[in-house]
This record gives sequence, C-alpha cells and structure tokens, in this order.
Amino acid sequence: MMTFHVGLQNEHKWSSNPWGWTVQWRPTLFYAEWPTRGEMGCEAADCVSYVASLGNVLVWWGASAGLLVVAFLWLLGRDWRAGAALSGVVAGWLPWFLYQTRTIYSFYAVAFVPWLVLVVVACLALVLGPADAPARRRRWGAAVVVGYVVLAAAWFAWYYPVHAAVVLPREQWDWRMFFDFWN
Repeated sequence: MMTFHVGLQNEHKWSSNPWGWTVQWRPTLFYAEWPTRGEMGCEAADCVSYVASLGNVLVWWGASAGLLVVAFLWLLGRDWRAGAALSGVVAGWLPWFLYQTRTIYSFYAVAFVPWLVLVVVACLALVLGPADAPARRRRWGAAVVVGYVVLAAAWFAWYYPVHAAVVLPREQWDWRMFFDFWN
C-alpha cells in the first residue's frame, strides 16, 4: 500500500499570513504576463498584464482601523450592529490563525469581505452622525462620507487594469504597485 504525504507547509512566493490580510500585505498573484513591444497590444518597450488579489486599500485599510472602532462600539456601547459586523469578521478570519505554519493565501479573506464592508459602513455612519444631529454637523459628516466613497471609487478605477489583466506599460504598472511586497 502506497501512502502519500501532502505537504501543507510548503514555501510559496505568494503565500501570506492572516495577520496581513486586512492590510493587503501580500496579495495572491493569479496571472502575469510580461509582453514586450508588439506583443499583446504592448506599445511600450516593456508591458505588464497582471491579476492579483489586491483589494481596494481605502476599503481594506479603513476596515482594519474600523475593526477597533466597532469592537469598542460593541464592547462599551453594546451596539448590536457593531457586534454583528464584528462577528462575521471573527468567524471568517480568526480560524485561519490556527494554521500559522501552513501555506495559506490572502484570497481566503474573500469569505469575510462583506463583513469588512459592514465595518466600514458602521464607521461611516458614525462620521455622518445621528439623524437628529444639527444640520451643520450632518453636512460635514455627509461631505466626509461622500469624499471617502468618491476616493474609494477613484482608487478602484485606478487599479482596474491590475484586476482585469489590462496590458499596461511597465512604468504605469509600477505606479500602481506602491510596495515591493505587492509584486
């Protein structure tokens, strides 16, 4: 009888630790091509066509900070909405910390992305203010919320080529990869 040992602790260039998932420390590479002039529509000396699991950092980083806010809202204010958002993140993320020695990837975080968005929404609701707040307060809150949403949409548009394998000149791709650990 033959037995096979499945290595769950292999080193892999694109593996990541759950500690870095919410801050997008190490995305998972799904596809990469490096065409040169004349290949795949490349009009520059060197181009890149790339798909990685890099999320919208305004949403992910906002949710990372927001986790502390909703934790306080739930613990100190007994806000059930904060607790609901937090429970989804806890259920989807914390089990992965049991597998610190295994090869795991940041795309596993997709299971709790909706809960992270709820964390962001809960924080934006705080910024907006309660319905009975003074009109001036609500206007400023609305301006900040709209500004955040517009920036998040602009960030998505900026990163769309990286999510959709659009052929970009290498220089434009480098502008989108701010950190060395993203590529």
